[in-house]
Amino acid sequence: MPEPAIVLDQDQADDLRELIALTAILQEWLEYAGDGILDHLASFAYRDTFHPRSYAHWLTEDLAALSGRLRKAASCP
Repeated sequence: MPEPAIVLDQDQADDLRELIALTAILQEWLEYAGDGILDHLASFAYRDTFHPRSYAHWLTEDLAALSGRLRKAASCP
């Protein structure tokens, strides 16, 4: 059974491509960000967790995986 498709108009498709590109930039920046920046992200986004810094690291990995999958899907005809 084929998976359901999401139909986008041209403007929406262009916005999605831009979002994918911007996500990749953010993900790459986070990979090379200093400890202070990652500590701020961890305390802001994940302050209620046991290991906020681990969650900030996982966020970076998730951004990489998601943008990669979306980029691949967006390039398919």
